[in-house]
Amino acid sequence: MQAVRKLSIALIVLTVGFCPAVASAFQAPASGSFAYSVYDLFMNEILTGAIGFVIAAGLVLYAIFWAVRSNVFGTIVCAICAGLIIFIEDVVISLGITVAEVGNIVSKSLF
Repeated sequence: MQAVRKLSIALIVLTVGFCPAVASAFQAPASGSFAYSVYDLFMNEILTGAIGFVIAAGLVLYAIFWAVRSNVFGTIVCAICAGLIIFIEDVVISLGITVAEVGNIVSKSLF
């Protein structure tokens, strides 16, 4: 049973690994739309503003707390999350494909 499970996982990994995919970058919504207002509020006002800085600083302090208590996993998780908050704009831009493009790719591959 274990061998079949391992073989099926290996086949899925190989299938996904050899399937070509379209790579594209996330684009900010056009200015003037509701989506741009939401994007601007969360990205520019909250996450890259003072609130995001306070959250990242708190996570760094919490990572130090976990390091003092000798909890390596907690330290690593808090440090990674602090780095993600600090560089959130780069993370969002590098996310890749958008939801609309996924629908186009799936419809092209199925039909």
